[in-house]
Amino acid sequence: MQSFSSMRETAFRYVVSMIFLLFCGSAAFAAERPLSEAQSKQYANGGTVRIITKGLGCTCTNVASDMAKVLNDMGQLRVLPVLGHGSIQGIADVMHLKGIDLSILQSDVLAYVKRNKLHQNIDNRVRFVTRLYSSELHLVAGAGIERIEDLQGKVVNFDVKGRGAAITAQNVFDALGIEPQKVNLERDVAIEKVRSGEIAASFVVTGKPAASMQKIEPGNGLHLLSIPINEAIANSYVPATLSHEEYPNLIPEGQVIETIAVAEVLAVYNWKDDTDRYRKLEGFVDALFSNIDQFHEPIRHPKWKDVNITASVPGWTRFKPAQQWLDNHAKQVDVAQQTSSSSDLELRERFQKFLVESGYKPQSQPNARQVELMFQDFLRWRQQTTAASTTQ
Repeated sequence: MQSFSSMRETAFRYVVSMIFLLFCGSAAFAAERPLSEAQSKQYANGGTVRIITKGLGCTCTNVASDMAKVLNDMGQLRVLPVLGHGSIQGIADVMHLKGIDLSILQSDVLAYVKRNKLHQNIDNRVRFVTRLYSSELHLVAGAGIERIEDLQGKVVNFDVKGRGAAITAQNVFDALGIEPQKVNLERDVAIEKVRSGEIAASFVVTGKPAASMQKIEPGNGLHLLSIPINEAIANSYVPATLSHEEYPNLIPEGQVIETIAVAEVLAVYNWKDDTDRYRKLEGFVDALFSNIDQFHEPIRHPKWKDVNITASVPGWTRFKPAQQWLDNHAKQVDVAQQTSSSSDLELRERFQKFLVESGYKPQSQPNARQVELMFQDFLRWRQQTTAASTTQ
């Protein structure tokens, strides 16, 4: 039989155990209790940023989705992609639409807004976080249209009003002195009208390879047109190419279509640095730039490989937190660029070889436009020589 003191000790331990379990249970219950409305609102909005894109079928929607997948895993940030309606509306949304923090836009939209006086004081109200990638201009034509000059007086779809494609299309025709009959149709509707011969061609501006373009069924003479470059076009756009491998239904095997590309930017309202929105976007910039390497994984959209967070964008001013991040991490960014550049050493050497073999003898120092055109010629030469070497 237990002694009285032993029984008292056992009882004491039991009471202590019950108090401990009761305390733990209360703590667990407290942790699982529903948050108050104020707490729930703060939790949902405190670290959330909303990125508006240009809509379905746009490469920008895939890029915004990648941002959400990568950055949301960090646990301190929540990225919500929102479907928008083109670059013109997108620049208005980032200034006026409640809850929108960032917008993916074509870089030429800023000059268009200023030229047409669509918004006052736009230079001080909108900034860019980073240049993203280039969107190529795809000009889909029907049977009987062999050159862009053949579109003089013909009916051409400029895409829906407000989208960046309409801006780029107008700029291209103005620069080339071509005056088509403009219509504004949805992309899928326009392609079918090109197929049936109701209209002559349709513009689509999106990053290659675009799934929406790859899904176009062949036949009825549908093909992609080349776009020549003159000095006026070269001021705002860069040369680009489209290949059979990218669009086998629209480009014959062995052919390369010359076109142009426009830079896409991640735009933001120029918030004052004493506001909550500024501080939230400051956290987004740090997360995006600090983890930029994670966007180069094979499962991400291939256009991420073109993103250079240090690249400037003509006509645009960088958002202050983005510029400060780059300034504070200059050495880190420089090392990353050197690592990337070292892999291009062989390419640069082959470029020099191409210049020698092509007999290029400059009379004066070539400008940036001439260098770019020479480099495009080099890429085609490199493609041809590589193909020849593999067949031998």
